[in-house]
Amino acid sequence: MVSAKERARREEVATLREAAARGDARAQCRIGEMYDRGEGDVRQDETEAARWYRRAAELGDAEAQNLLGDLFGRAVSVEQGDGEASVWWRKAALQGCARAQHSLACSLADSDTEEAVAWWRRAAAQGHAPAQHRLALCLQAGLGTARDEAEAAAWLQRAAEHGVRDAQCALGGALADGSLGLKRDDALAIRWLQRAAKLGSAEAMRRLGVCCERGAGFARSDANAVRWFRKAAKAGSAEAMCALGSACMRGAGVAQDALEAERWYRAAAAEGLPHAQHWLALRWLGDAAGGAPDPTAAASMLAQAAQSGYELALASLAEYAHVREVASFCCTGCGATKRLHACSECETARFCGKECRQRMWPTHKMCCKGWQRGA
Repeated sequence: MVSAKERARREEVATLREAAARGDARAQCRIGEMYDRGEGDVRQDETEAARWYRRAAELGDAEAQNLLGDLFGRAVSVEQGDGEASVWWRKAALQGCARAQHSLACSLADSDTEEAVAWWRRAAAQGHAPAQHRLALCLQAGLGTARDEAEAAAWLQRAAEHGVRDAQCALGGALADGSLGLKRDDALAIRWLQRAAKLGSAEAMRRLGVCCERGAGFARSDANAVRWFRKAAKAGSAEAMCALGSACMRGAGVAQDALEAERWYRAAAAEGLPHAQHWLALRWLGDAAGGAPDPTAAASMLAQAAQSGYELALASLAEYAHVREVASFCCTGCGATKRLHACSECETARFCGKECRQRMWPTHKMCCKGWQRGA
């Protein structure tokens, strides 16, 4: 027996289809949503959803235009690309749809930052929280607009109040650092960081750990700092993994354990954190007889850190240019590992080009002579 609720739903669908057949754009859009989401006994069908959205969109319905853009933006089976998504987002954006304005801005961010900022500003003015956050970031960095920290802080505050997790974290960080023209306020910073952490922000968790470590807004506690760092590391923060490694080396809030420290530094290095890669490289290069990996692995780790532009790693390359595994693995001037040329004299050291070879020659020349002799 069909329930009253089910009977009412079927009647609603029948009414929608009748209205859609008469050219009612809102009914057509609603049917598109049903196919898009697979509501009730309507099977999910993105192609059918696109057909209904398009009918409503071509009648000028802004919501349908936005949803059609979203559908194409997800690279669905209708075989349309981002280009068509932007076309429909723009149509809806021009009608004042804040969500479409935000989506259009995101699609333009890499190609036309100024236009993207203009659309984010329009969406932000309508209270669209993600747009407020993105506008704040652009104002803070001076991307596509003049740099304005005061306005950036104001938009960041609005986005945070509207529940944008990353805005809450950024606002908490700015209050903790006294940046963006804000007066330092540890207590308020912690409240925003805790709100962001509750929503799963790994960076907020890490920052709370730093606050505990420094005694900023909390009673200083290495143990509590480690607790927050562990939460952040579990949530994927490479910086927190590195902080745990440092705590294990120092025995701060946790038992001193060099092997555990190395495990955390390895995890951070695997996430691409340059100073973790650098720390491991130096540890391995200085502990070749202590069960450390092959020196070539240390050279590889040092090269990765240097290629990111990390200045300490670049300095260490020059310092360890006398180590054959380093000199023969990568360019000791910049860490490059591809398109290398062997030194014409020792045929051991590798350089990416003439500039690095000339710059490193004062460091390399003594090794060069020894390696020529087969030393």
